[in-house]
Amino acid sequence: MRSSMLGVEARVLGRLLTALLVLTLTGSSLSGCGSEDEPKSEPSPTSKPSVPPGLDTTPPRKPAKQTETKQSAVEYGRYFAMLVQHSIRVRDIRPVMAETLDQAKCTTCRDLSEHIEQNLRAEKLWEDTPDLRLGKFTARRSDAGFAVTGPFQYPPGRVVTIDGSERDVAPGGPFAFALYMVWDAEGSRWRVIDYTFMSKSKG
Repeated sequence: MRSSMLGVEARVLGRLLTALLVLTLTGSSLSGCGSEDEPKSEPSPTSKPSVPPGLDTTPPRKPAKQTETKQSAVEYGRYFAMLVQHSIRVRDIRPVMAETLDQAKCTTCRDLSEHIEQNLRAEKLWEDTPDLRLGKFTARRSDAGFAVTGPFQYPPGRVVTIDGSERDVAPGGPFAFALYMVWDAEGSRWRVIDYTFMSKSKG
């Protein structure tokens, strides 16, 4: 069944986290395997780097000039898709939240925040996968403002512990992206209402 871009209704957005984070959840579930009776070594702060070696923490480049046009909406939509991946990679929801119109109403943003806190930060896991491979994005006006949609390829996922000693790899796959946003005339910038990442099923 082919996926289609859906609206921002809460009942739909509540189901999105599984598709968005299918790679990182696999890593966090496997990291807990093993006997609870096994002895645990004492932590050694001097031997535990704060960021795993080789992790790219460079944020995506934000469009320098934003205007209330379809072209600008597309450029911003591509940026925001990469920003979500960046937030997962660095285990920090703040870059995504800073782009929202109302953090309390951005359902997927809150789901992503919970995942980062409960599955990545709590388990000291990092995802060091490459950036998303974006396809052609398009923009259209909606009742609220603009909707930007487009396909992307999620690369094979690699989840590591903070010292890089444990790894898990999960296959990537095709996804569809939809971003719903409004133009903030006072700030001369786009503001995110909500967004979706949906797995594109075959068949």
